[in-house]
Amino acid sequence: MYCFRHLASYKILVCGGDGTVGWTLSCLDIVGQDAACNAPPIAPLPLGTGNDLSRVLRWGSGYSSADDPLTILKDVVAAEEVKLDRWTLIVRPEEDFKDETKLALELQTNASNTNEDNSIMIIMNNYFGIGIDADLSLDFHNARSENPSKFNSRIHNKGVYFKIGLRKMINRTICKDLHKQIVVIADGKIVILPPIEGLVVLNILSWGGGANPWNVEKHDDEFVRPTHYDGLLEIVGISGVVHMGQIYSGLGTGIRLAQAAHVILTFLY
Repeated sequence: MYCFRHLASYKILVCGGDGTVGWTLSCLDIVGQDAACNAPPIAPLPLGTGNDLSRVLRWGSGYSSADDPLTILKDVVAAEEVKLDRWTLIVRPEEDFKDETKLALELQTNASNTNEDNSIMIIMNNYFGIGIDADLSLDFHNARSENPSKFNSRIHNKGVYFKIGLRKMINRTICKDLHKQIVVIADGKIVILPPIEGLVVLNILSWGGGANPWNVEKHDDEFVRPTHYDGLLEIVGISGVVHMGQIYSGLGTGIRLAQAAHVILTFLY
């Protein structure tokens, strides 16, 4: 991308999953400071497992070999440009990170050290989870890191996710009573949490491979209709593994907790 820094206008086709899109955006954050076009439009060609960002931006749930590459390129040229909010997450540990933990965070999340109280800064494009969702995602990440050659198809990857989820249904102690272990402040107001085992903070209305935990079709006078460019985050609770499975399958929705432009999460342990 540095080679194209002198171009006044260009578009980027990112072939990969949501992580690849995030990495590309992080590179543009660096290169854009010296570029004639500091924010070129990006189109994702969805090759990942979940492809949530691609779904929201209407580029599809996954690339198929039947898709015509020339048609895709024409679509990229003709596509309408839309905005996407991006958020800064600052992680401030109560105790200093160990050097290896800090390095792992920086490598895996494109994070950077703020040099302030040993904090880590992460740029978020899609969403992040705490509790059972994060626990499942971590197990999947570790399994893929151990045997990357086996994770070469979307169907296989989703199958592994499903197996991990079944195991979580048997052992449900790790995230029990999450609502007693965390304080959520949204735009300066404390959010009263119901009994939950998972918390998801959303920037886009697609999660876990196409699920919509917020349920945008449900009308609620307390909240505004969310978009991925409204300057607001949606906070959703998950009561347990079964509830999470219902959301994934489209048979249920998350527990709406708050909408906010500034969120503080504090762990009590």
